[in-house]
Amino acid sequence: MNKKRIISIVLTGAFLVGGIAPGLADNQPPLTEIKPIMAPIAVKFTDIEGHWAQKDIQIIVEKGILGALDGRFQPEKIVSQEDFYKGLKEVFRDYSLSEINQEKEQNYITRMEVAKAIEKAFVENEIPVMMTLMFPVYDDTGDLTPEESSALSFVFNTGIMKGKSERNFCPADPLTNAELAVILNRTSNVLEIATKNIQDYEEAKEEIIITMNGTVREINFEGDKLKSILVVNSSEDNMPFDKAYFLITENTTIIKGEKKNTEIRDGDEVSVEYVDGPITKIYPARIEAKVIKILE
Repeated sequence: MNKKRIISIVLTGAFLVGGIAPGLADNQPPLTEIKPIMAPIAVKFTDIEGHWAQKDIQIIVEKGILGALDGRFQPEKIVSQEDFYKGLKEVFRDYSLSEINQEKEQNYITRMEVAKAIEKAFVENEIPVMMTLMFPVYDDTGDLTPEESSALSFVFNTGIMKGKSERNFCPADPLTNAELAVILNRTSNVLEIATKNIQDYEEAKEEIIITMNGTVREINFEGDKLKSILVVNSSEDNMPFDKAYFLITENTTIIKGEKKNTEIRDGDEVSVEYVDGPITKIYPARIEAKVIKILE
């Protein structure tokens, strides 16, 4: 994908889950094969031989997430809202999914509706996903709502969905069976890795403290109580973030020289310490600050 079309912010220690190439379109053959833990038994269909989604179709049917009748998968058939949500519930069978308001007069589901439903499933179940953070720019996504932009960013950065071409995401296009198989297989892989990461993180007892130096560019209050500050990174490599909102809690210590709990001003140079761990997918990231040192 043309690098000029993407604003890229790479996180420390982060990775693109699922082994999916960042530039991979949803309707193109995979550049790297996604291998499940157990190799699936070949599933025979009469209408997918040589299809770009053949491997994903075989894997997702073997996983029991999708099915087919009469030996046909019908990869180009338009997916109904009901069939999509049935498949999504199978992926999240160990989690709870809230009911989705379906358009009664619409017998298909759009790509943007799919993106929003997938993001919602991860967010509502509080499943943190580590990823390379990029904000995708397509010719046809300039007028998205904040909710749609968030969903697009999530599915793009997790590798679950890409554009149908380099320049277009096609948010209003109806989903096909082939796209459904690919998207649900990628979602299943992301969920599997995220679940393992949660388990590994819970087992780790040692806190790893990360420090970011930068300039305060926004200060937010709730009433008269300081709630967060936006810090723009001052390091040359912009690591771990180019900017981030640091949340102020009762456990946050603010220091200037020998003085504690001093006032923070717009333009202050600060050094922020925080505990390494799963980060929300929102850009800029929201992170609880442990110590904020105002530099003199």
